[in-house]
Amino acid sequence: MAQQPAKGSAGNPAKGSAVSPAKGVAVRDGIQVIQGTPTAPITSPTLFLRLWRVTEGKSVRTRATLFMVRPGREDYVIKELIPDMELEANAALDKAVAIAKRGDASVVYLNADLAKIPQVRIA
Repeated sequence: MAQQPAKGSAGNPAKGSAVSPAKGVAVRDGIQVIQGTPTAPITSPTLFLRLWRVTEGKSVRTRATLFMVRPGREDYVIKELIPDMELEANAALDKAVAIAKRGDASVVYLNADLAKIPQVRIA
């Protein structure tokens, strides 16, 4: 069973999305969708959507997980909102955007490495 990252919807935006292909940034329903890992510390609640493809024989399936990350007192608080489930890439992005709109998040990172989020430096 081989795993490979799914092509993000940020590269193929839905109607009405603004895209900057050079940066991998799109805006969907007022929510900023950014491909990759943040380069600055997270300062407000942010969603992280991970998509990957699993090949089983001749069938290829897309899997998704969604996490919410927010700054805590000493480190980030990470909460899994959608556990590993089979979901098409556009449907997963639609869910992430809908959750972001209902909550405090204004940014969704696509296929970011949670272990490599820059830490906030406390003086």
